[in-house]
Amino acid sequence: MPLILMVGLPSSEMKKEKDLRSKLHSDALKSLTKENVVILDSGNFIKGFRYELYCSSKSLSTPKCLVVCDISTEKAWELNENRTEQEKYVRKTFDDLVMRYEEPNHSNRWDSPLINLQLDDTLPAEEIRKAIFEVAAPVPNQSTINAPLNSSSYLYDLDQKTQEVINSIIQLKKQGVEGENIELVDYKGKYLNKLDKSISLVQLAKSRKQFLSYAKSHVSVTNDQTNIVNIQSEYLMKA
Repeated sequence: MPLILMVGLPSSEMKKEKDLRSKLHSDALKSLTKENVVILDSGNFIKGFRYELYCSSKSLSTPKCLVVCDISTEKAWELNENRTEQEKYVRKTFDDLVMRYEEPNHSNRWDSPLINLQLDDTLPAEEIRKAIFEVAAPVPNQSTINAPLNSSSYLYDLDQKTQEVINSIIQLKKQGVEGENIELVDYKGKYLNKLDKSISLVQLAKSRKQFLSYAKSHVSVTNDQTNIVNIQSEYLMKA
């Protein structure tokens, strides 16, 4: 029934990280039922991934809790140095991972409730139990409830609108636009947090395919075309 997230260390290869996060997400949802407690002990160091898990657990009306192993960079490096040669990170990789780490914040709804653990702490089992069993189950909302796939227009509208968003980004790329807070073509007031000139058409097509799969499972937007644009734009920045 509840989902417990544990934040650990990521892999040094970003492509493999994305593939692994996708599989972990899928496997966690398959196991998440009214009878099960799912513990996802993985590199949940990307806030976008934690947000996806939050939306997914909410769509199933299941409580969740985030447990963070909170140690300093210096202590983490010391522990790394004590690992076997096959398990060690080299300094450059370690520093890159530290730089990319997006620290959980209890004020973010997707990171709350948040339980921080120090290295020598005893696991606060009772605190975790209360966080997942003594709270009301979250109520799915517009952005998390399962899409009505029996709607005759849903899939068509979703396909059309997501392609329009991608076309808008392609137009910006053709114009040489890049940077932060970029307004989408034909969508006044809708922005991309960042547009990197290095992103390719292949990457855009792949991200659209991934978003379609995500949206069909988690987003009810049949009668809200603007919501598709908002959610897809946010998703692209986290992919």
